[in-house]
Amino acid sequence: MSQSNVRPSVAYLRDKYSYNPFTGTLHRRDNDRPLRGNRCKRTHQLSIHGSSRHPYGVVVFAWIHGRWPIQGMEIDHIDRNPFNQRWYNLREVTRRQNMQNTRRARSGAYRSGDSWYACIFVAGRSRSLGYFKTQKEAKAAYLAACASYGFAYLPELVRAL
Repeated sequence: MSQSNVRPSVAYLRDKYSYNPFTGTLHRRDNDRPLRGNRCKRTHQLSIHGSSRHPYGVVVFAWIHGRWPIQGMEIDHIDRNPFNQRWYNLREVTRRQNMQNTRRARSGAYRSGDSWYACIFVAGRSRSLGYFKTQKEAKAAYLAACASYGFAYLPELVRAL
């Protein structure tokens, strides 16, 4: 592991930074200035120790929970906004659960001419659920397939029906 990827201890994070749960930002304790990090379209990263770069959400998660994420787990933004670092918007999930929280994966229903096509991805492969007359029927088939495969889906998808 290179020196630039070493994670600092959580005690170091809590000693150097404070967290504002209302804004979701970390602040330096010595001058109370917010840590901005670099902002690009897909990620928001922080530089800690001058050279190591970590995703902002991962650092906030470590500061809040007192530990870094478990190996193989990711930090997911529930509202899909990568710049919303509030404590209630971050959760530790597997890669599969993180991919299910994308707009495309959560619908399961796609327009196909005059009808709607439903499919689900299982073990990296697309499984067809058939064609339906309405979007509501296609989403219902997708939710039934999610339940049969034991996938977790978000309650707002059920409310959308």
